[in-house]
Amino acid sequence: MDTKLDISVVFSKRKSIGITALDGASLQVRAPIGTSHEYIDDLIKKNMPRIEKMLEHAGRKMGGSLYAEGEEFLYQGDKISIHYYDFGKPCWKFDEEEGKLLIDQSLVGFADQVLKDFYAKRAKALHNRCLSLAKEHGFHVSKILLRWNKSRWGSCSSRGAISLSNALIMAPPKIADYIILHELCHLRHPNHSADFYRELAKYDPQHLEHRKWIKENGHLLRVKPLIRD
Repeated sequence: MDTKLDISVVFSKRKSIGITALDGASLQVRAPIGTSHEYIDDLIKKNMPRIEKMLEHAGRKMGGSLYAEGEEFLYQGDKISIHYYDFGKPCWKFDEEEGKLLIDQSLVGFADQVLKDFYAKRAKALHNRCLSLAKEHGFHVSKILLRWNKSRWGSCSSRGAISLSNALIMAPPKIADYIILHELCHLRHPNHSADFYRELAKYDPQHLEHRKWIKENGHLLRVKPLIRD
């Protein structure tokens, strides 16, 4: 096994082991509680040819970006582009009408961080949307957290706290709603039982289509690291 491979293990009340390539050098292993690390290591070694293909595929999706003039990114499902200007000070501005993120030339080497800052500020709308959907459908939420999650779009705690990825602000609103409703339904059904999916279908009849969209396009909802010389 490649010693440079970053492997994180998450134990939960599940029946089987799942392996996910997070990027070209990171794996997440989801395993039943009580599974030994020796068993997980052996499983990874036995399946390394398949895992290497998964890592290669994930690496292509999660690779860096040049953040060149005019390069396009997603914001609420629409394309926006970045452009460099001389503002005379390190700052950035968003032209809503033109869909242009204007970045001072002094920040060329930090364009990825500017984009993360832009999305994080705009992601506050996800907080309000979660409150709105919770009120509309009678869910009680104790807290809403916005984070740059590495592998999850959202999560729900046993204490009623909902965590959402800032990256969801890049997705079309109906996709963001799907993730929010998915987590809200976990407040009533902390599993993926038939009852959970019946509950979700009441509020999002197209949840299967939305789930398929994010499986196929989720790699687009990422702020990739800046490729540096």
